[in-house]
Amino acid sequence: MISSSSSLVKRGEERIDPRNKALHISRIALEKKGENVIVMDMRGLAVFCDFFVIVSAESTRRVKAIASAIVEGLQELGLRNHHIEGEKDALWVLLDYSDVVVHVFYKTIRDFYDIERLWQDVPKELISSICQNNQLKQEYPT
Repeated sequence: MISSSSSLVKRGEERIDPRNKALHISRIALEKKGENVIVMDMRGLAVFCDFFVIVSAESTRRVKAIASAIVEGLQELGLRNHHIEGEKDALWVLLDYSDVVVHVFYKTIRDFYDIERLWQDVPKELISSICQNNQLKQEYPT
């Protein structure tokens, strides 16, 4: 699941493996009760990022909480986002971390836009079972 320990998300590293960053973001989202967390491998198909992380939430309040937790969790590792959109309405919050783009959706908005269908040829990974694995939590202590 996770490659070597040298590619884990660590404080102060200049370059973090994008897949491990996506998994770390997924774990944060799940801890804040994000639902249906999917990582999409965009490498080779998109020039603007390596991975999408897509998360659903049952309320706009939860969308805001998930997005804020991701921003704070990555700031603790010295990572800043390049751009944020949608914070005010919290129907669809986009967090751009350059190599990883995070989409936190209010559930009905995610269903409407159906990004997974738009990028149907992209490899997808449902993350909930991976991020709840004790091994991952040990590698990413909180």
